[in-house]
Amino acid sequence: MRRDLMRTRSLGPIIDPNLLQEGLYRIKKAVVTIDGCEYRLTDYVPTTRLICKGGYGAVYRLGVKVGNEFIPSNEVIKVQINVPNLKVERESKITELAGFMVEPCFFAYREDLYYTHYSFIPMEYVPGECWIDIVNRDRTNPYLSIGTHLRIMEKVLEDYINNIYKKGIEYRDAKLDNTIVDIDSLQDPVCVRGARNVDFGLSTLVGMKKTVSDINCGSKDYVAPEIVKGIDSGAKREVYSYGICFRLELHDGALESIIDADRMMPESKKRLLSLVEKMTASEPEDRPEPEAVLATLRELQEDRFYTSIKAMHQTGLYAHPNRPQNEEVYPKNEGKRVASIK
Repeated sequence: MRRDLMRTRSLGPIIDPNLLQEGLYRIKKAVVTIDGCEYRLTDYVPTTRLICKGGYGAVYRLGVKVGNEFIPSNEVIKVQINVPNLKVERESKITELAGFMVEPCFFAYREDLYYTHYSFIPMEYVPGECWIDIVNRDRTNPYLSIGTHLRIMEKVLEDYINNIYKKGIEYRDAKLDNTIVDIDSLQDPVCVRGARNVDFGLSTLVGMKKTVSDINCGSKDYVAPEIVKGIDSGAKREVYSYGICFRLELHDGALESIIDADRMMPESKKRLLSLVEKMTASEPEDRPEPEAVLATLRELQEDRFYTSIKAMHQTGLYAHPNRPQNEEVYPKNEGKRVASIK
């Protein structure tokens, strides 16, 4: 599939109106034609996760048509699901505020445990793949260096801060499933182009009045402890959720062995472990601010362990068995620096 095509910010309506029959069609059979090539929309997230009040921003995988079969690809698109008879205005506004392009609405039909009819709004294409797929693949066959892991985490936090946090949006559902990472594992070194946080179904704007049920929401495996008590901790809630994501990104229980395999300097190793621990602190006031987390991730990439790895690669003294050589040194962060976590 053409990578340059998938990077286009907005391609306009992607559903062929000729496919619509009496205003309804089955998403599983929906075919899109782009530059003369046919693609089919296939589920990327289980249907039961797509339904929530106020609409849901979902991710769908594109399948390439080969003969009479559709072969799933790693390319995905961002779409917004609007459940009928429920308030969806907030979701649409927040989605646009976060930088996604909303396209004309088409009506869709799908058999579901909860709803059977809802509207389907194609959004911009988001190059990359779901973060959780990258993590699961690396668990099975570790091939990413600690430097690549840090770059992924940096890009995720960077998108959250620039497109969500600074725009006055309370995300409230940060998790591996809701993040698309654009990564090219074939390049040497592995190239992390960027990341986009998706799904604003549970999001609100800062200052919006919330009920107890609005506060007590999120994905149970990532939700901060205070949320269960009905306490709204603002951005510290997302810091906790991203801390859980980082633990999973670094293989959780295998975290130290991965760091050791990359010859990480003891000081940097201790600092990284401390960062994840502070992000997942039980009390909100003990967690760092998002900007401090981002600054620390950038400094860790500039630290001595990273430059020492490059030196060993260049001299042939170090060779990782599962990844390309010549690991690059991350460029110095320019501009105003935020205090990092020591």
